[in-house]
Amino acid sequence: SEEADAKEPNDPFGVMIVRGPRELQDETDVFMVFARQVAVALETATLYQDLETSYGKLQERERALHQAWEMNRRIVESTKLGLVVLGANMKVMSVNKTFCESFALAEAQVLGRPLSQVLHLAGVAELLFSALRSPGQPMERELVYAAPQKGRRWFAGTATQFRAEEGAAEDSLLLSLYEITDRRQVQEHILETSQLISVGELVAGVAHELNNPLTSVQ
Repeated sequence: SEEADAKEPNDPFGVMIVRGPRELQDETDVFMVFARQVAVALETATLYQDLETSYGKLQERERALHQAWEMNRRIVESTKLGLVVLGANMKVMSVNKTFCESFALAEAQVLGRPLSQVLHLAGVAELLFSALRSPGQPMERELVYAAPQKGRRWFAGTATQFRAEEGAAEDSLLLSLYEITDRRQVQEHILETSQLISVGELVAGVAHELNNPLTSVQ
């Protein structure tokens, strides 16, 4: 019957074989060995759980860093600023899409080369040296680029030096370029118009002065 098959509370439920350097004297020794094994098992389980928790947190942090990096990459690639990162000897370490498109350059043509060999911007050397003399402070200067078959183009340039953090190989310079050709051409047109107006007024004044003596003679 089911009652006959049911075990009594004190019936054994398993067998444990204990081997040691000496013969176990009584049940107390057996219990102590078992307790030590259980303690080791619990400690191992706790350690494993801690490792799983730490690994989960590390994965979350890695995902957050990847998302932040991806967002920064999209911002850099979508901005209207041409961006160039320079390292030792003013060699180009990184450029964004706007920079390459602005000067019809491929990224492979630029990376690892000195900026002076890649692009001839009037005033850029002075801008970069002023940034080197004032680390961390953005320095600004108007730059002129002689575009082949397109005439001059103007850029508002900003350069900032960043000190290398611990573990980084070298300091770096960030150069940003914003084209202001249209604005500059409007300014030049206004200046030329003002000069023509001034010349016209001068000619009118001279003509008036010359006309006065003729009128008095008549």
